[in-house]
Amino acid sequence: MTGLVETQNAGYEQAEARVNGQLVASGGSYQEGGGCAMREATAGGSIDLPAGEHLIELSASTNDPLYHVSAYWQFDFTWEPL
Repeated sequence: MTGLVETQNAGYEQAEARVNGQLVASGGSYQEGGGCAMREATAGGSIDLPAGEHLIELSASTNDPLYHVSAYWQFDFTWEPL
């Protein structure tokens, strides 16, 4: 996951990826007192899955109406045979 998050307070612009309920990656804003200044954030993870059906859940939220101009999260997937 990559994104652009606020630098004012931690706990905002949160995002996470779960597979079958298991947290695979998560990220969020930085506690730097930077106001509206935005900063790149990254979070990575991987999981091996056997063949079959699986539930992938992606979530993202600014958690408030402040310091979020240009905020985003991007989720990227790579599929490889086991």
